[in-house]
Amino acid sequence: EQLLKKDIKLEIKELNCASGVVCDQIEIGKVFSNLLANAIKYSSDNTTISISLEATKMALPVKNGSKPDNKKVVLITISDQGVGILENEQTSIFEPFTQGKATKTGAGGKGLGLTICKEIIQAHQGKIWAENNPEGGATFSIMIPYEHETIPIQI
Repeated sequence: EQLLKKDIKLEIKELNCASGVVCDQIEIGKVFSNLLANAIKYSSDNTTISISLEATKMALPVKNGSKPDNKKVVLITISDQGVGILENEQTSIFEPFTQGKATKTGAGGKGLGLTICKEIIQAHQGKIWAENNPEGGATFSIMIPYEHETIPIQI
């Protein structure tokens, strides 16, 4: 509805990724929903939001403190042409009750959406971050492993 109201185009770039990712579809759906809603909320009228997915490898942190392991991951990016994020806030916006100064436009929110997104992505052994686009706006990127080691269950 907001896409139509603001005349925002949604561009899905060529998908170059694994055919499936082992994940909690409901929780990952919440992440996409939040990031897309934010992109729409903070984009100007008559702009474009781009979504891309690609398979790549990345050293992701390991919880038990051992050396990071290069894992096959899906890199998902959602880019907008909105107000962007102040450089010194690109990490803090993922903290609870934090909103970027550039986005305090009266658009609403309590500053919890990105915190919840970060928790969901970390629970999937992934990573989420934000950066500004050279031409304006912001890109939110997510990396989620798509190959998981099988861990034997001990009874």
